[in-house]
Amino acid sequence: INTLFEANKYHNATKAHKFTIDNGYLSILGCCTRDTYCSMFDSAFLDIGFLNRIFVVCGKGERRFSLPPPIHRDAKHKIMSGLTEVFDWVLQLEDHGRLDGKYAFEIEPEAKLLFDDWYKQLPNSIFAKRLDTMGHRLMMLIAVSARRATIDAEVMQATISLLNYELAARESA
Repeated sequence: INTLFEANKYHNATKAHKFTIDNGYLSILGCCTRDTYCSMFDSAFLDIGFLNRIFVVCGKGERRFSLPPPIHRDAKHKIMSGLTEVFDWVLQLEDHGRLDGKYAFEIEPEAKLLFDDWYKQLPNSIFAKRLDTMGHRLMMLIAVSARRATIDAEVMQATISLLNYELAARESA
C-alpha cells in the first residue's frame, strides 16, 4: 500500500505468484472513533510510515438518519457545474506554458518565504514527516480551487493552515 502512495505501479514476485499493478491509483477513505484511532498506530505502523501518508480529519458524528436521503438534482447540478468551470479553467492554463504536459505553478516570493518559515519551524517528529510533501500537493489543489495561476501568499497561508491542522490531528492520538 505504501508503494502506491508514492507511485502508480507495484510489482511483487514470490515463489508461487507474480503480482503486478501498472497505472494504478490509490485512494482510501476511512472512519473510526478517537479511541480506535489512538490504539491502531503501534510502533510497527509508525515504523513503516503509514501514518505519514494519510490525511487525518477529526470530527464528531451524531445519529441523524439511518439512510441518507438522495441528493436533490439541483444540488448535484450546482456541484457538477462548479467542477466543470474549474476543469475548463485548468484547460486554459495550457495557453500559459506547460512543461512536459504538466502546468508548472509559479510560487510567488512572499508565498515561498511563508512556506520556508513554516518548514524550518516544523518539529522533528514522526507526526510531522511528509507534511511538506503533502503541502506541495495541497498548495496546487488550493490554487486550482481558487482559480489562481500562481501560488500566492493567500494560497500558501491556506496550505499552511491545513498542514498545521494535520499535524495537530496526528499528534492528538
